[in-house]
Amino acid sequence: MSNRMHAATWDAQLLNAQRTKRFGVSSDVLAKVLVRAMVQAPEDISRADIAGGAMLARPTTVNPAIVSKAVAALIDMDVLVEGALRPDEKRTGRPVKPLRLDGDTWGLAGITVEHNDDKPVALTGLITSLRADIDRDVLVEHTVELRDASFFDLAHHIHQLIEHLQQELNTIEGRPKGQARQLMGIGIQVAAPVHQGKILGGTHIGIPAGEDYDLATPLQDLTGIPVVVDNDVNLLAVRELYRSEYKERDLAIVAVLQDGVGAALILDGHVYRGGGGMAGEPGHHQVLPLPLPPTLDEESLRHSLSVGACHCGKENHVDCFAVPVRLRSALDQPFKDAARVRSRDENSELTEAGWIFRRGGNALGQGLATIINSVNPSRIVMMMRKELASVARGDQSAAAEYIDAMEEAVDEYSFNRGAHNARAGANMLTRVTLDPQQTPRIGALCAALRVLDSFVLHARGRDECGNA
Repeated sequence: MSNRMHAATWDAQLLNAQRTKRFGVSSDVLAKVLVRAMVQAPEDISRADIAGGAMLARPTTVNPAIVSKAVAALIDMDVLVEGALRPDEKRTGRPVKPLRLDGDTWGLAGITVEHNDDKPVALTGLITSLRADIDRDVLVEHTVELRDASFFDLAHHIHQLIEHLQQELNTIEGRPKGQARQLMGIGIQVAAPVHQGKILGGTHIGIPAGEDYDLATPLQDLTGIPVVVDNDVNLLAVRELYRSEYKERDLAIVAVLQDGVGAALILDGHVYRGGGGMAGEPGHHQVLPLPLPPTLDEESLRHSLSVGACHCGKENHVDCFAVPVRLRSALDQPFKDAARVRSRDENSELTEAGWIFRRGGNALGQGLATIINSVNPSRIVMMMRKELASVARGDQSAAAEYIDAMEEAVDEYSFNRGAHNARAGANMLTRVTLDPQQTPRIGALCAALRVLDSFVLHARGRDECGNA
């Protein structure tokens, strides 16, 4: 299983007893210091900053002497790199040697698995430096289309892609044989629930419901590298842990993807996955759909896929109404055009587009209210297409009708002060653009960062190994 591979590889190469004994520091303290560098990345960080912990949502201090020992160990691992002496811009006194999360020994691999009609159809892969930030830290990337593949032979295809990326990186960096950059691990993003590294079955991914598939073990056997498999929206949440502009420790990340609405929960600063990996599935919440006016034919809309059964086979789920593929098919035009159609006529009555988008927004709002009523997050961060994320309230477009209906449903269906607490004004129901063209690449970056996050969890004894 994946936890044994993590233990064998990371404990031998990085967290071995000889190193921790030599530097006089525990793996738990190493992880605490590393997390602070990860949150600060891609910017440099000083030892004093690490000790103070001001970059954390809930700052805690670490003894400066312990920080110095941990930093020395992380430099020895080539996880942190020390820069030249320079004046401390934050404090008067002695100059500092800035630290950077980097090193040319290690890389992180991230893979996004795209699937369609229950089959994997493409892999987007990249290798980054340890900072795993956008663009400048991507060392090499490649996308490959798959033909007649299934999840059960996916490890073979990912192995081939990893080998291609490593060969290309070796050529670019021009390193002597035997000195190639090593991969700390491979992160895999899948659009499916994941529990303890196994993909849970479902009709939309080609794994029978009630069954699961262990992708990590065969891939680790092929590569000899630790593998971490995780859900796509959970990976967006992992990125929020380390790159967030929000200070709240209780967040709900809701992603309105092309054909489904997913969510991830950050509770008390940790990604919560639930007892069986199913935490945060608002797309499968059953809603009370707004009735269509007599001028619209429900059967014709069902034929165009705008309503009807969810891909899981059940009726009246959020995914039946709120996602772009349903909205655009109802209007028989590209989503970006459908979103701009006027929502009301000269008499202020809803047009066909207005009704369809209002119905979708209302369904999404009911799904959000379920999250609010269940976990009462401090903020809901909604990741959605630009047409929805950036539309202004009061705009006469179908997209604005969608957002208005969503917020009205949040108010209507949230219990007691739930809506007020989740929103605390418009800025607390936050909309962020998620470009569908960039989603595979962003997912691969998040998957790469998940490797470092998994290493931290292992070092702190918070993963499935429990032996750190």
